[in-house]
Amino acid sequence: MGCVQEQRDHGRAGGPLARLRRFLRDRRGVTAIEVAMIMPVFLLIMFGIFEIAMLYFVAAALEGQVAEASRQIRTGNVQGEADPLSAFRSLLCGPLEIAIDCDEIIVDVRKYSTFSIVTYPEFIDEDGEPDEAQFLPGAAREIVVVRASYRWDLLVPGMGLYLGDNGNPYKTLSATAVFRNEPFES
Repeated sequence: MGCVQEQRDHGRAGGPLARLRRFLRDRRGVTAIEVAMIMPVFLLIMFGIFEIAMLYFVAAALEGQVAEASRQIRTGNVQGEADPLSAFRSLLCGPLEIAIDCDEIIVDVRKYSTFSIVTYPEFIDEDGEPDEAQFLPGAAREIVVVRASYRWDLLVPGMGLYLGDNGNPYKTLSATAVFRNEPFES
């Protein structure tokens, strides 16, 4: 009789089997569980979109500022300054300071006598550090190549696999301007 009574207790409202059935039928809290499962993926996608937007914004801004600052080399205004490199960096970094650390921009300016001998030697090593970067803005009527590079650190986990340089968690942004200096007076 004791075994039969024990089996009946398991089927009643308070037994473990009945509690399990009630638990499986209960729908309270399902929304919270679904949100907890979906929210990390949603946030990862949203932050990824935001980071890509910022990356392209900074790349476009860097390109525009290189063109703008290079214009001052082309007209001879930078060459006339007491410290041409500081003057150029100041022109380059003006509006960019809100988005990036301008001290991290690597600038390479080289002069050539003709367009046919223009080369683009490496000025950044494999670690993203300056390597043989020069600042030679040239004289009147010389060909000048202005290059600027910035290392953008990717913050969203996993983005480096798709956007990073060789799978690294950073992307190197660069901008170039090639022009002949105007016939300004030295």
